[in-house]
Amino acid sequence: MFIIKLYKTIFLSAFLFVTIHLSISAQESKLYIRQINSIEDTIYQSPQQKAEFPDGEAGLFKFISKNFMYPKIAYMNGIHGVVYVSFVVERDGSISNLKIIKGIGAGCNEEAIRVIRLMPLWEPAKHNGKAVASLYSLPVRFEFD
Repeated sequence: MFIIKLYKTIFLSAFLFVTIHLSISAQESKLYIRQINSIEDTIYQSPQQKAEFPDGEAGLFKFISKNFMYPKIAYMNGIHGVVYVSFVVERDGSISNLKIIKGIGAGCNEEAIRVIRLMPLWEPAKHNGKAVASLYSLPVRFEFD
């Protein structure tokens, strides 16, 4: 009888440990979860053909400069630098999972996110001839003229 209770206790403890560990891991690595669901859900970091903004890199910088507004608080306090943003260009060319990798604050991080959300659909990345989701990093420079 004692051995059965001991086994139940050990089993329950192991079950709780695994359940808690898996839920924490799932929260920390959402990109990994997409990768194991199916090949189509993989987010590529280095696809064979990278995602591209309409009209290429020149069009991207033109779009950012046209839609960009220097945050007043950053301008008044002389804050400048580069905000690094990462996002996923989905298979349909839309943008998701925007994250600030390195920010400078004073409204600059929010402005970089705002401008990126305004972007039109991108030409998605391709891997083995198929459109795939890909990770993209973009530096947004905040400088005085």
